[in-house]
Amino acid sequence: MLFRIGVSFEGKYDELLTRIVHPQEIAEDRGWIAVELDLAPYVGKQVSLIFNTGSGLQGDNRENDFAVWGAPSLFGRAQ
Repeated sequence: MLFRIGVSFEGKYDELLTRIVHPQEIAEDRGWIAVELDLAPYVGKQVSLIFNTGSGLQGDNRENDFAVWGAPSLFGRAQ
């Protein structure tokens, strides 16, 4: 599975994360994977966060694919 996170703003799209997850072959990919992204470049701007999944970078094999995003959260840092 391919997981992607990006930001859309002012007619542009910035890809922030591209991650291949292969639980059939990689034991560490068999649970929730925490991800932290720095959104500081977008402070004060109205943006859309885009969460996307796909079958992977090599071909279009969707056999046994099941993608889930779990409770995305935004946190601010104290000044």
